[in-house]
Amino acid sequence: MSKPHTTTRTIRAAVALAMLSLCAAVSAAEPAWVTKSNANAKLVLNVMAKYAPESASGLGVDGYDEQITDLSRDHFAQTIKIPVP
Repeated sequence: MSKPHTTTRTIRAAVALAMLSLCAAVSAAEPAWVTKSNANAKLVLNVMAKYAPESASGLGVDGYDEQITDLSRDHFAQTIKIPVP
């Protein structure tokens, strides 16, 4: 029968080894098709964000927050002041 502290050390060592293996797998270089797919997706997401900046943040595209449509009362002030002939 093993001592409790020996079993705990064995479990900790196994968990540490598993975590190191996972980190090595994640940090491996991505295949070329993934890089090309990511570039294609980025192009599509940027076009979508250009025409719908309100949803850009939800899609993970940065830099479109300043371009959202302002629907406050002041937005329609000039339209209302135009005299109708």
